[in-house]
Amino acid sequence: MRWVATVFVVGLAVVVVGVIAFVVLFFDAARTKDGDEIAARNVSATADAIVEDLGYQRDTADAETLAAERFGHYSVVVTPVAWSGSTRQGEEAVIDVRILATVEAQSATAVFGASNTEGSAERCYRFRLIIHEYPVRTDVDCASLPDDVDPPVAAARPELPDDAENRVRAILEDVDPAELAMRVQAEFPEPGVSVDTTTTDSGESVVAVGVAESKDCIVVVRAADGSVFRASFDRVQLEPGEGGCRVDLYTAPAL
Repeated sequence: MRWVATVFVVGLAVVVVGVIAFVVLFFDAARTKDGDEIAARNVSATADAIVEDLGYQRDTADAETLAAERFGHYSVVVTPVAWSGSTRQGEEAVIDVRILATVEAQSATAVFGASNTEGSAERCYRFRLIIHEYPVRTDVDCASLPDDVDPPVAAARPELPDDAENRVRAILEDVDPAELAMRVQAEFPEPGVSVDTTTTDSGESVVAVGVAESKDCIVVVRAADGSVFRASFDRVQLEPGEGGCRVDLYTAPAL
């Protein structure tokens, strides 16, 4: 009989624990949530998402361009309010943002239905971006930031003209190798456009023309038999810190 009593007591204990858990869950579900707390969690989650979305910095640009391009598309209001610097080599981009989340009041429409009060939360953060590093986020006092700021405007990123390859081909088809560098540089005098040329021991003429900021690059080759073709290469070499747009992409490609 003793084992029967033990089983009965254990079973009763399980039932009691289950009832208590049910009651706790019931009252927790029925409790009206604080809207301000919900909004604060949304703000914090958005700040975490921004850090993740910014990720490892490979993009070289000024801070205003980054502020315009990298802080949109969130479910709460994210407003860049100050920016300075850039992510170019040796520099740092600093971007201050205000994150505002609002929550509408909601009443439960069924048993265990969610309900909450109206609420809002606002916090401000500073994001520091350095090339080849992950972003660093710190809290900033919102009162120290400007209230009324024109939205950031992304600068037009320099890029090669659409006919760049055809222009290089035209030069390679009739140029004397001794004049190759001069001809190509004269064809692409724009600031920010890099030109690199060489003539190999086997008689190939190679031209690389690119724009580092937009990772734009073409490498065109005139073979010893006079044929002209565009060379393929690993575009990872265009990332900051790598070799960049040079004739080595063809003559000495990275392994």
